[in-house]
Amino acid sequence: MGGQHWVLEQDKHRGFLKAPIIQKIINMMWFANKNDEGIKYQMWFKPFPLPALALILTAVGVVFYGRHWIGHR
Repeated sequence: MGGQHWVLEQDKHRGFLKAPIIQKIINMMWFANKNDEGIKYQMWFKPFPLPALALILTAVGVVFYGRHWIGHR
């Protein structure tokens, strides 16, 4: 850990991280600075927790499809 700050590089994306919006949300939520949970508690994020991924996918779905669900076009 030691205060290291890291973000996955574009050319190393695999699986669900190939979608740039998902990578951006993960970085913003858990890896933005050395005091964020993803940096301080790296062991919780390797592998990335499925409930956290489900939360991200739900949020993305609400943003992109929410307008349709509430009747806005």
